[in-house]
Amino acid sequence: MKGIFISYRRGGAGGHAAGRIETSLKDRFGRDLVFLDVQDISPGQNFDKAIDAALTQCHAFVVVLDRHWRSEEQIQRLHDPADYVRREITAALERDAVIFPILIDGTAMPNELSLPDCLQSLTRYQALSLRHETFDNDIGLLIKAIEQHYLELKAIENSMQCPRCRAAVKISLFQTSTRCDSCKTEIMVLKVVPAQSYAVQNESRSRLSRLLELAEIDAENKNYHSAYEQYSQILDFHPDSWEAIINKAICLFWIGSEDLSHLEEVFSLLDKADLLSNLHPRVSAARKSLAYNLAVIAEAEDMVGLGITWSLELFNFSKSILPVHEDRDQLIHSYVGECFKKIQKRLIEFLARDGKDFDPPLAELATLRKLMVFKQDLDIIRFFILMADRKIQVNPDQRELIVQLKDAKSQFERVYPGKSLLRIKYPFIGGPRIEGV
Repeated sequence: MKGIFISYRRGGAGGHAAGRIETSLKDRFGRDLVFLDVQDISPGQNFDKAIDAALTQCHAFVVVLDRHWRSEEQIQRLHDPADYVRREITAALERDAVIFPILIDGTAMPNELSLPDCLQSLTRYQALSLRHETFDNDIGLLIKAIEQHYLELKAIENSMQCPRCRAAVKISLFQTSTRCDSCKTEIMVLKVVPAQSYAVQNESRSRLSRLLELAEIDAENKNYHSAYEQYSQILDFHPDSWEAIINKAICLFWIGSEDLSHLEEVFSLLDKADLLSNLHPRVSAARKSLAYNLAVIAEAEDMVGLGITWSLELFNFSKSILPVHEDRDQLIHSYVGECFKKIQKRLIEFLARDGKDFDPPLAELATLRKLMVFKQDLDIIRFFILMADRKIQVNPDQRELIVQLKDAKSQFERVYPGKSLLRIKYPFIGGPRIEGV
């Protein structure tokens, strides 16, 4: 299936430009959707049949016009019914394809009267300029224009081939992207919008933009409940608006920021926005921002109460969303360090108070164990081993703790070979103290 056909005249700057256009379009839409004769006609293949086959599948027609194309000699060639460029443009006009004239480096559209009757309507299509100095920006405008015409997907009942491995890929109704089961390539599925419906779609898109702007005002003023309702209403009429889905997720996050009961739903919405937007950078930015804010909320919790466990669970969730984030990871590192200092101080105070009757609480030992997961720190591991040893001495029937202590000692010897452990010393004079072995 070759949905985008690139037409050009050989011999001028248009040939080079056509090659660059083809590369950009194939990068965006996939190799199987773009046709350029020199790239897509195999050796030994009938040239006429290959061109005709591509034109019958053509829904978007890109015609490259340079100064060579507009020269008197080349215009005369267009009056020959056998001329390839004439045949290509005529076929595109007859099948009512969406036509994109591309003017290279300041080339003007040809005069309508200089063209044969069958080509004169070409001059009535809005053209795009393409310059070497601004190529990236200009090609971006072409891609955006093609995307706008391909937004409405109709039923595609037949299978298509994966552009990478050629395996059959099944497309469902209204699907805009899919993944090849064989090689896992992400594939965009496109279908051109009929010309008569584009104006309606464009009007709908403008209305959607206005609704998004109104909802954004509430979100910026932190009226998250109101903004959430507006984004929900927008999605009732525009279910594929990934911008509304992102903003709905952000509002939901802040609405539930006190207990964070909606986290799974928040990031499920972002996953949906990723799919609909084809991994747009804005979705990634929202994910990073929310993962960091999740860690900020967790960091504010009480370090010596039940809040520690809750905070560490949130840190875990943040890391599952975003494995690497320098600022977030520094926040976790600092929090874990402060937690350890407070728990260490608390247990040492218990030791000083109880002496040989000291029995470390299981809650503190469990928290120390969790802190070790976040920060492979020598002091945390040594202190956990010391406290667990003491707990087992006082209460020998601690099977789970015995296993954890064995694992911690094994890890300690592996990561810190030659480093000493700690012990509690009970002198004849003075209170108990902790020292190295």
